[in-house]
Amino acid sequence: ANALAARALLGPPPGLESIPFEEQWKRSSAEVSQMLLKLLAGMRTPKVEISMPSGFDVESRGARASLDHDLASKTFSADASSTNGSGTQDFTDTCSDATSDAGRTSQTTLMVRNIPAEYTEDMLLEEWPLELGYDFLYLPRNNKGKANLGYAFINFSSEEHAEAFQARWGKTRLAHFEAKKRLNISLAEVQGLQANLRQLREKPMGRMKARQCQPFVVRDGRRLSVEEL
Repeated sequence: ANALAARALLGPPPGLESIPFEEQWKRSSAEVSQMLLKLLAGMRTPKVEISMPSGFDVESRGARASLDHDLASKTFSADASSTNGSGTQDFTDTCSDATSDAGRTSQTTLMVRNIPAEYTEDMLLEEWPLELGYDFLYLPRNNKGKANLGYAFINFSSEEHAEAFQARWGKTRLAHFEAKKRLNISLAEVQGLQANLRQLREKPMGRMKARQCQPFVVRDGRRLSVEEL
């Protein structure tokens, strides 16, 4: 369409005035094609020469680059193997001993919930003999001292004793008063004998004078008095 428009505007090419229009068009197209082929044949990709500094050994530098690439690949593989899959360094294996031993508090104190309000300390001592391995038992009571608050704290001499107590008494019911709820046993917020005694010392000592409000603390098979705590 463009060729026809050009033909109409410019007229036939020189030397083709007496030739019919269709023949003029065929010859013009063939000439244009030959000109394009000659133009393309004459085009060459420019050659770029890079001048290297004197004394530069291409082969040795290439070998060094290959070696550096291999070392980088091995380093990346080693780093990738020590990640946790999210791209961050995983220090679980290297730091597990330090976090498990250094500064760790023994988990020996348990909190026992769902104790019937009528239970006394002596009743708990009867059901939980000292052979279970504890050295501290505290059953908080209300202001009048007539009923407990439904929970108790008990500390053991070792984590093994605490775990055994939880396995034996967890989700069970106490013997008296037809307890409706099963015991719920978990780790206490305050851990250890001394830490629990320290917290009790911060309470008003007036209430601690009543025996039913005192904690049960045993040492060498003997119960300690409030003055000895």
